[in-house]
Amino acid sequence: MNFFKKSIYFFIFLASYCIHAQTVKVIDNKGTLKEVDNSKWSTSGSNISNKNSGNVGIGTASPANTLEIKQGTAGNSGLRFTNLTSSSTATTSSSKVLGVNNNGDVILTNVPGTQNIVDFSTATPTTSGVVFTPNTPADESVIYQSVTNNSLWTYNGSTYVTYSPPATTAWNLAGTSNDAGGNKTAAIERTGSASVTNGFLRASGNSNSFTMDPTQGGGPRLMLGTTVAPNSYFELGAYNSSNNFDTKTRDFNIFSTARANALFLESDNGNIGIGTNTPLTNLHVHNPLAATQTINADATLLRLSRPTGARWGNVAQFNLGSYTTGGAAHSRLDIALNNGGDLTTLTTAMTLQGDGNVGIGTTAPLHRLDVNGGSILVRRGNNAGQFVSNQILFGFSGNNTFQHAIKTRHDNGTSGNAIDFYTWSSALNLTNTTEAGKQHVMSLDGLGRVGIGGITGPQSVIDAASISVATNTVNASIKMLRLSIPTASGTKTGNVAEFNMGSYATGGSASTRLDLALNNDSDNAVSQVMTWQANGNVGIGTAAPLTKLVVNDNAYIANLPTTTANLQDNSTFRPLTRFQTSSGINNNAISHYLTTTTAATQAHNYSTGVVLPYSLQPAGGNVGIGTIIPGTTLEVANINTSAFQSTINVTSNPVALSTAGFSVTNPDISKASSGIQFLGWNGKKEGGIFRQTGSVDKSHLLFTVNTTNDVAMSINESRNVGIGTTSPASKLEVSTGVTTTNSIVNAAGSIDDFLQYNIKNTSTGTKAQSGFNAMADNGNDTTGFVWMGINNSNFNFPTTYNIGGANDVAFIGSGQDMYVANASNTKSIIFSTGKSTTPFFGEQMRILNNGNVGIGSATPLNKLAVKGLNNPVSALGTAQTNAIFRVEGETNHALDMGTFSISPWGSYIQSHNKASTGTLPLSINPVGGNVGIGTSNPRSTLEVNGSATNTAANNNGAANAIAFSLSNLAYTSLSAQLFNLTGMKDGGTYTLAVQGTTSGISSFMGANPSGTSFVFKSINNGTTIAGKDTLYTFVVMGTTVYVYMATGF
Repeated sequence: MNFFKKSIYFFIFLASYCIHAQTVKVIDNKGTLKEVDNSKWSTSGSNISNKNSGNVGIGTASPANTLEIKQGTAGNSGLRFTNLTSSSTATTSSSKVLGVNNNGDVILTNVPGTQNIVDFSTATPTTSGVVFTPNTPADESVIYQSVTNNSLWTYNGSTYVTYSPPATTAWNLAGTSNDAGGNKTAAIERTGSASVTNGFLRASGNSNSFTMDPTQGGGPRLMLGTTVAPNSYFELGAYNSSNNFDTKTRDFNIFSTARANALFLESDNGNIGIGTNTPLTNLHVHNPLAATQTINADATLLRLSRPTGARWGNVAQFNLGSYTTGGAAHSRLDIALNNGGDLTTLTTAMTLQGDGNVGIGTTAPLHRLDVNGGSILVRRGNNAGQFVSNQILFGFSGNNTFQHAIKTRHDNGTSGNAIDFYTWSSALNLTNTTEAGKQHVMSLDGLGRVGIGGITGPQSVIDAASISVATNTVNASIKMLRLSIPTASGTKTGNVAEFNMGSYATGGSASTRLDLALNNDSDNAVSQVMTWQANGNVGIGTAAPLTKLVVNDNAYIANLPTTTANLQDNSTFRPLTRFQTSSGINNNAISHYLTTTTAATQAHNYSTGVVLPYSLQPAGGNVGIGTIIPGTTLEVANINTSAFQSTINVTSNPVALSTAGFSVTNPDISKASSGIQFLGWNGKKEGGIFRQTGSVDKSHLLFTVNTTNDVAMSINESRNVGIGTTSPASKLEVSTGVTTTNSIVNAAGSIDDFLQYNIKNTSTGTKAQSGFNAMADNGNDTTGFVWMGINNSNFNFPTTYNIGGANDVAFIGSGQDMYVANASNTKSIIFSTGKSTTPFFGEQMRILNNGNVGIGSATPLNKLAVKGLNNPVSALGTAQTNAIFRVEGETNHALDMGTFSISPWGSYIQSHNKASTGTLPLSINPVGGNVGIGTSNPRSTLEVNGSATNTAANNNGAANAIAFSLSNLAYTSLSAQLFNLTGMKDGGTYTLAVQGTTSGISSFMGANPSGTSFVFKSINNGTTIAGKDTLYTFVVMGTTVYVYMATGF
């Protein structure tokens, strides 16, 4: 390995020259010190010169110039002038300086800024085939100079002509100090002022011109542009007949036909016009494109922007257009901003229309303020219990009179929060028409309660008060609540209900009465229907009930019983109505009771309480429950529509252990079936439950639907249940036939724990398994299926599709490819194993949606990321090491990879023997190929970009056989003699230190790995110095070994 850098060769060369003044020596690129041919070099005192006519290269073996220096760093010449730095005083030069061309050659070039000269590589330029630097082969503004003979040329538009420097003028070529002479095409400039007297200066033809003209237009001005077609100019100055500065005329104007008066400044009022020369305001922007009747065809008049920095830039844009069609003006102004996008994606934030409507979130506002989406926040509400600040006011007829108001109160609880509504009232606001309303109308508090009529702290869901005071006048009611449904034109008169409050008695004490009035055969006129009085009396059909309940003409029922526990006739429990025999005969009765939950009819003995049979239609006839036209002996109709309710409930007596049930019996055993038929409202069949007899002791129970009694479910004599089939072969068989429904069975539930489907094979046999199977349409027991299950505890019967042992879980597929996929394009596939501590499942591997695989890592950034703990390398012979990643062979060989847990926190690769402390080799590219360290493009079997350091030199002791296979550095205690060098390879560099005490001359022998003997060559192998160490350096190239000796250490 070559540890010497080319960049220090020259230094070593000079050092060698100083030590050996009589001999010129250099170290070549192999690290060998060589004497050079004195015929090509000569010395004189401290000077050295090269007598060879060829080129000299420093840092390069192929110099292209007399002296070429190649430095390893781009942009660094490798040449330094110690006494000539940037702080040195410059020598004035008016012509030439040193420069560098594209090849890096040092050339003589013009002083920067003195001449607009372009070099070319031939003596005579032509219109083709000439290489210019830079590539400007046809530029009339430059001078071309041949680098071969320094001749000067110019291009006249068609050919090259000889250039002669012009006579000295007062003008220089632009950007230089060169006299412009007769140049008529290049830009020119001068230092100092230039004036025009009684005339003007402009480019010919008034095309692309500029003008400084005090005579045209009657005043001094500066005009850049043209006043003829296309009539585009920039003008600055006064413009009047008296040739004085006129503040009423244009002072600054940019004009063109396409955009007339693109920019105009008016001095008398400071107005600025963009697109107009008659600005009406401080800034007047005018777009010359005519307004159209196309809605939303906006023109952008103003755009404000900030550039993109650490985030996207900011843009605001004002667009002007129309909001409706028609010849009249219907202007609309849109304000558009970018939000979350780039500088070109804008969203309209606000729209203002000429009719006064303002839109936020909409470009077509229909009201004075039209907000689409989002919320409106009105701040500065009142504290709880205060009514000071009005947050929203509503004025009258375009002014601020007769204002209604909305106020809010705020608290960190609930009851103190409220919204209050007020109206303007002449009784409270008096004559102050511009004052906010003081009449409280309604309050909504934080508990959902409503206060009406001055109630700002409602105590119920609705708490209403009337502004009219209570009186002693009986029946002088105040309307408190009115409910109504409007009239349906030509179909139905509207419905009205009113609740009125008043007094039912005179005197100073409260005697409250509440009346309910409804309309009947009238649009608005209502009649009193029911009255409630504070004394508990209720009247139906009367406004003055004298008892607890008065219905119509004072007919009433009082002292209603609240239970049927006692059926005897006593003063505590009495029936509402009773039909009974004469007292003393048998005391039988039928009583009708009202309880707190139901109404009851009971046949009983009212003296003893013994219950009696109760028969309906004992002589014949149909009985209806829930219907007035029963069509069968007993017809039960459920007319409940608000919620599910059983039509008939059959219960048993839990004390008597009786059986609750409903029996349907067909006394004729020869009949095919018996059961229950369900009928619809129109009498049509809608299904039923039937017993289908197969024989005396075998029958099916069928559940049917539809008018044709289609069988939906069946239970056979084997207790098998079939859904969609009448012949189930298993405990539950579901058959759909041809169907448009994707799912055969759906199960759902809600539980804060496991909700699962269980299947368990209770067999303890060696073949027993429990599982789930799905089969393709062409599948069978051996192919075209997927099976997931678990082996039972004694499982020991592996077959083609059974894997694992007892209690192992398996997921088996037989058919084509097996896919394991996550349908989400943002989620992962995660593999976990159980743990003994919580959480009981630990993630072990994850596959991200981008294909990256992580083992021990939930966020792998590469296609495979294996994450483990940082640890030191385990000792050889350790079966389980600290490595994060291992590749194991079938024996005790393994390859470990890991990361260190101590500084410098690096990584390692170790060939490991799991069963022995003996080392194992680690091969890279064992069958061929280059290996690079610090380089991605190795050009040899091993290329190291940088230096290599031996961990320790080999102490060879007193042996003359030097083993360089152990280290490329070795030392011996022997003196100079014949040494046998082993382990050296082509391309290697090796060093031997001989530390013996006697002088002598060493010689060397050795062979390469293939057995070919080396040839040793040296230019300075001489006698060692007694008592001093000697250093031998060996550089192997092929079968030749170059030896360099240094003694006297």
